[in-house]
Amino acid sequence: MNIGLGVRDLTISGGTQRQVIELARGLLAQGHAVTLYCCDLNRDRCYPDRLAGLSIIALREGVTAVETASAHPSWPGRAAYYARRYRAQRADALSLAERMDPATDLFNAHDHDAGWLGDRVRRRLGIPTVWMINDLPRSFFPRSGPVAAALGRAALGWNVNILERRIARGYDRLIVLDRRNQALVRAATGVEATVVRSGLDLAACTFRPREAPPAGRPLALLCVGALFPWRRYEDAIAALAPLAVAGRAARLTIVGHRGRAPAYAARLERLAAGAAGPVTLTGDLPEPALREAIAAADVFLFPASPQTWGLTVFEAMAAGTPAVVSRGAGASEVLVDRDTAMLVNPGRPAALAAAISALAADPALYAGLSLKGRRFVETTLSWERYAADMGALFATLRR
Repeated sequence: MNIGLGVRDLTISGGTQRQVIELARGLLAQGHAVTLYCCDLNRDRCYPDRLAGLSIIALREGVTAVETASAHPSWPGRAAYYARRYRAQRADALSLAERMDPATDLFNAHDHDAGWLGDRVRRRLGIPTVWMINDLPRSFFPRSGPVAAALGRAALGWNVNILERRIARGYDRLIVLDRRNQALVRAATGVEATVVRSGLDLAACTFRPREAPPAGRPLALLCVGALFPWRRYEDAIAALAPLAVAGRAARLTIVGHRGRAPAYAARLERLAAGAAGPVTLTGDLPEPALREAIAAADVFLFPASPQTWGLTVFEAMAAGTPAVVSRGAGASEVLVDRDTAMLVNPGRPAALAAAISALAADPALYAGLSLKGRRFVETTLSWERYAADMGALFATLRR
């Protein structure tokens, strides 16, 4: 098959970017012809080694940052952002669809910002379209409750909500990463999305069985992921205080791109300055340095909520680093508390600290999570499996 893969931007080394790149490489290995289509491209900042050799068509190259809603903490700023995004997405989708190879057999859009693109491709070429939604559009969330409070009110009202849901219904198949998002898509659109789990590169995650860190040494805690408000890194910073009260010193490292939500990054800097232990915000790290940071950590923390999936959780587990994961993250639905990971309720720094303390104080629990976490990843997740699952789904839609 001649397959087109679309994504809004390839400008940072993020989870969505890695997912679509690895899918492209996996489909090529299966014998398909593959072209990546994106609005914004930066070959130096987005997995340059993995992008090498891929066919890419981009509207703009050399882009260093892509504006997001999180860059606008005030409601007027968010409203203006969504108005701009609405117009820009439609214009970009039309431009990219015009550049699409007419011989394309199937098009697969990735993440919430690529939904308009598949709609334009379907209208222009009349080919099957698949939407790998990842993080859902805001209009798919309930208009009340904690999720809506976290994401904010819809800027353009019901008109955009109706359009986004209509676009979703026009796809031949909707795909999500976890069951929570499957339920949200069903409620918003009436469509039963297919759950396909993402993968990871096991070969890049060197496993080292771990033993509980000695009591006299400060714990090395690590968070990884672009700095967005729903990551809830403030909970990890706040957890240092109850750890200190319990007599367990700890230092926290937060690795992640800062430019998508600068106001949130500034808030974390302020919290870090007054934290009960050392907190370092590194910004982006190159892949080798990131692997070293994961290997050096005693405990990996993922306090995010609401969060789709969570690739970095499984990368840490693959390296043997025990993970404490929020139940507000999609990753939690495939994990077992105190068996493959420690699970905690979101927004509870004290619960986060208690889980860290329990791990550090129980050598058998700590070593068990290290081994069982790696075993789970080995037997369940890989980019090869992800590409095989997606390729099999594409084959059922070929006309």
